[in-house]
Amino acid sequence: MGVYMNKLIYSEEKIIEFLNLLPELENDEVLFIDLFQRNKHISPEDRKTLGLTRCNVIDRVVCTSKDKVIKHLKRWEANPEGFLTNTNLPIPNEALVPYITIQPISVLKAYQEFNRCMTEYLIELGSHTGKVNKENTYHRIKKANNLLLDCHQHAYSRKVFIDVDYDGDKNAEWLPSFEQELTDKNVKFMKVETQGGYHYLLRKDSLKFNYNLIIDKYKPLADRELEISNNQAIPISGCYQYGNFEVTIARVEE
Repeated sequence: MGVYMNKLIYSEEKIIEFLNLLPELENDEVLFIDLFQRNKHISPEDRKTLGLTRCNVIDRVVCTSKDKVIKHLKRWEANPEGFLTNTNLPIPNEALVPYITIQPISVLKAYQEFNRCMTEYLIELGSHTGKVNKENTYHRIKKANNLLLDCHQHAYSRKVFIDVDYDGDKNAEWLPSFEQELTDKNVKFMKVETQGGYHYLLRKDSLKFNYNLIIDKYKPLADRELEISNNQAIPISGCYQYGNFEVTIARVEE
């Protein structure tokens, strides 16, 4: 278990390079970043001492421009006691992973959903049927800030990338053939290396064929660990994953 310091960034230049490969934000679009706590690389003894859950979102931030991403990452780094475990101890670097949502987020779409939910709460409070637990409604209203973040997180304005997630041997013999087939079909993609494997971010506008057929072709060779991810969030290139692995762009095909 390492020193209790929030060290998330290893290269601002690589973060900027990564962000520049994401689409330019239009109109009401923003970016969304998360700081995750995961106990995957924490020993059972330390998990018990620290009171760490398997996976937990520590903080979430809406970034109105790309240059705000590094600023907020540095804020997360600033105070190691800013985020504490269930036993009131700082969360170690080995449990921290910053993520970014790869699709642009629509603020208008997020607020439409937020207003819909808040209107439901107001209707519940105005109910005189006696069937509504108003104490529970007030409890949810007090968490309106979290609700607004929830609404932002999934309010994709457009789908720019298809995220093909591979967890497995990075030197697998089939990987060059898989990438070459994407290139032969003129697919524009970004390959992001993480500790467990790769995220292939395929530009949706370059996919002129049924890309599921390629995934199905190579999935048996990948021991079923090659799949299209619906999570829409990946670790940020230029940042550490679990305190020591440097997430980076391994290849760009434009």
